[in-house]
Amino acid sequence: MLTVIAAIAEFERDCLLERQREGIALAKKEGKYRGRKPVTTPDNWEEVYHLWKHREISGVEAMKRTGLANATFYRLIKRWDKFRADRF
Repeated sequence: MLTVIAAIAEFERDCLLERQREGIALAKKEGKYRGRKPVTTPDNWEEVYHLWKHREISGVEAMKRTGLANATFYRLIKRWDKFRADRF
């Protein structure tokens, strides 16, 4: 009995994922699906980045000052370093 219920649940899950893929494909075709908007750098980014880079503040303090999450903060650092390297 448990095997039958598990098989039905798996079938339902497969159907749900297929409908989701179809919906996303349709939205992309209509130009409505663009994904998540990128995070912009905060207004105080250059100041906080400079302090963090010169080890005057910790990463945690920099995240508090910018209001960014851990992963977002380090992603912006990587993007900022690449931007500066490309510029010079």
